[in-house]
Amino acid sequence: MPETPCHGDVFHIQQQLEQVANGLARQAQGVITHRIKLEQTITKALLTNSMTQKLTIQQVKATRREAGLVARAQDVKTLLQWFSHDVLALAGPSLAVRQELFDFKESNIRPFVS
Repeated sequence: MPETPCHGDVFHIQQQLEQVANGLARQAQGVITHRIKLEQTITKALLTNSMTQKLTIQQVKATRREAGLVARAQDVKTLLQWFSHDVLALAGPSLAVRQELFDFKESNIRPFVS
């Protein structure tokens, strides 16, 4: 129905993007919890002089994963806010400006690298 106007139907795309942002935030929180538990295990291992090297390697990996997930979650949250306020807002710039903003942001999104 190309001749039927559709004004303001932004709920579903915002909902999906919020689900992605919330999912990444939960993953980041899980990794933070994992790293904290590893640090506690390392502290106990230091007291008994057992397996600290293996645990330290796991801690370094967990810290790197945590940094990546936290940064990614923040990036997606920023993208969601920008998208909601500048592109999908009911009141705001003209359609041409919104399309230009969308095209600009889409071309500058970093690819995911794990």
